[in-house]
Amino acid sequence: MKTTTLLLTCLAALLLNHKARAATVLFDSPPFDTTWYQSGYLNMSFSETTGLTVNGSTANTITYFTNNRSQFQNLAVGDSIELTFNLTATNPQASYNGMFFGLMSSNGSQLLENYYGNSTAQATVEPFSGYLAMLNLGNNPSGYMYIYERKKNSGYYSLYNGNSLGDYAQEQPAANLTSGTAYPVSLKVTRTGSSENTIVMTINNQTTTLIHTGTDFFAFDSINFGYQTNGSDSLTFDDIKVSFVPEPGSDMLLLSALAFFGMFLLSRRSRRKWCQE
Repeated sequence: MKTTTLLLTCLAALLLNHKARAATVLFDSPPFDTTWYQSGYLNMSFSETTGLTVNGSTANTITYFTNNRSQFQNLAVGDSIELTFNLTATNPQASYNGMFFGLMSSNGSQLLENYYGNSTAQATVEPFSGYLAMLNLGNNPSGYMYIYERKKNSGYYSLYNGNSLGDYAQEQPAANLTSGTAYPVSLKVTRTGSSENTIVMTINNQTTTLIHTGTDFFAFDSINFGYQTNGSDSLTFDDIKVSFVPEPGSDMLLLSALAFFGMFLLSRRSRRKWCQE
């Protein structure tokens, strides 16, 4: 009886630990109760039912998902952070990479104003680092989907300037989106080594993967979206979430405990039955 009680107590503790280690939502929008800082000729509209819609000739927008803009904790090996949202494009074009999005770290350089044409704000954006996805939205068999490293202290205020981009991965074909249809999109960063991340972007059942080595890419505090009219007439982002997913070691420990507990009970029943016979 004492052994059973002890095992049940241990199992309860493991269950509580598993619950504590479950995925945590860090950012959930709508409601759009956060500040979006803009760059470029950007028009934005917010709707609790249709999401964030952007259009303009060339545009970037950034928002923070941590309280008081504090940098989110460093990812431990096995941990992941994931940006997910639904994307609807109006008249997506087949000839141009018209959409960008990413998970970023401000590296303590806090942006507090729109940064197009403002030299102070532009300098503030320079130290940003992280990972960016770039998409050809239309039906283009020779078009690409990319994941880029955005280099820290690149000397460029544009998050998407070619001179600020480092390692990259690309996959064909293009996203091949249908106008007016909502598609789930995700960008997931998993720390797979002491100085390695694996970044996976998924849209419309297509996946692009980048394995990147570096030491400045284990903490994040902001998300961003970019847009160019060459890619589509407008883009709408809805159900925008950032989630932290812990390493799965505790899950394996929990399964091992359940297996051990089940084997113990089965063995105990077998012994009782044998003695009774």
